[in-house]
Amino acid sequence: EYINAQDLNKGFEYYNAGEYQRAANEFENSLATLKTQYGETDTTYYSKIVLYTALSYHNASKIEKAIEYYLQTKSIYNSAGNSSKNSWYVLVLNGLANLYSAQNDFRKAEPLFDETITVYKNIYGAESLFYAKFCKETADLFEDNAIYQKAEQLYLEVLRIYEKKLGKLHNDYADCVNNLAVLYYSTGDYEKAEAYY
Repeated sequence: EYINAQDLNKGFEYYNAGEYQRAANEFENSLATLKTQYGETDTTYYSKIVLYTALSYHNASKIEKAIEYYLQTKSIYNSAGNSSKNSWYVLVLNGLANLYSAQNDFRKAEPLFDETITVYKNIYGAESLFYAKFCKETADLFEDNAIYQKAEQLYLEVLRIYEKKLGKLHNDYADCVNNLAVLYYSTGDYEKAEAYY
């Protein structure tokens, strides 16, 4: 039995229309056949529909189902050994990390954010503004969860990139300087905080 392309198209139509539960149902119903057709380690077709199933459940707020399918997709990419520079894999890591973070389970979220940063760096390069933006967002999360040392390292990395790419007069650079000052103030390092204010 082969998957009818129209069945998958329905899933994508529902997904694009914001009807995430219906999209999840369409994608989930196609998985057994796709697994038979392409194999459970396929990263071209099967893994992407598993991922879209996870994303659909995530957007439908069906957290446990989303986690189940994110973990399944993560396993596929890890088994294939092509995850370190894969933009699809970033979606998996970031989706899982954000779900765990939303559940206040930062013990599970933290290593996923760490891995996401590494993959972003591999894909976009250490000087990329896209990489810097993700580092900044992650630093904010780390700071909110009192993981101050990692937050500091990331803010310093972002400042390095912003200074080189945007210059010290840019608003994004100024915002990041302010974030560092607040972090140092929060941790009682008033001398450093004053230097950044």
